[in-house]
Amino acid sequence: MVRGTLDIEGYRNKVESAHKIVRKWAHNTPILKSTAINSLVGCEVFFKCENFQKIGAFKMRGAVNAVMSYDKTKKDKGFVTHSSGNHAQAVALSSQIAKTKAHIVMPKNAPQIKISAVKGYGASVYLCENNEQSRVETCEKIIKKTEANFIHPYDNEQVICGQATCAKEIFEELIGVNYIMCPVGGGGGPIQATLKSQPSGTVNGKIRITDQGEVIQQKYGYKPLAEYNLCSYIGSVMDASLNPPPR
Repeated sequence: MVRGTLDIEGYRNKVESAHKIVRKWAHNTPILKSTAINSLVGCEVFFKCENFQKIGAFKMRGAVNAVMSYDKTKKDKGFVTHSSGNHAQAVALSSQIAKTKAHIVMPKNAPQIKISAVKGYGASVYLCENNEQSRVETCEKIIKKTEANFIHPYDNEQVICGQATCAKEIFEELIGVNYIMCPVGGGGGPIQATLKSQPSGTVNGKIRITDQGEVIQQKYGYKPLAEYNLCSYIGSVMDASLNPPPR
């Protein structure tokens, strides 16, 4: 379990090691910008387009790092996780790449398109009630029967460090980043570690890791992005797309 105070310095090498795995199996997604949005908010906004990532989300980074971190003997036992969508697909595809079995526990009310996508990657899907207890109990039954390795959707060090490679790629391409907006549940901590571990001069002054719903006020006097409802707009575009995810 990953709890307590984050060891900023200690995570630098872990994120770098994770990236050696992730870059083999996941995309280095493009960083794009929009003239219209820049004009609207009065500053330059860059988008790290993880919607172009394999399975259509950044969760591929963490899952593939976790799966590929196991030795062959453990890989052969397969993997199990619980997720309503993106992490489920990521573990399923990562297990397929590793030529092993994936057991995915999903709530009964998960979108059918995501259930179908998980099955499309060759995984076995087990439906459960829409609560944490049911997810955990179903996973425990599968583990007892199969001895598969459990990969938690976010409370797993390999998953977290894999997600953080997204920030590493940002700083390999961009200079002078002031703010990063990111989901903080499944990788935000080591993204912060990645920021703080950057060589002197590659990162501007005060960098903040912020959740999507937080009002962002730049030190240069730009209007908070939340005034334009960009946070909810961007989130809805990323999450609501029903197109088949990239492979």
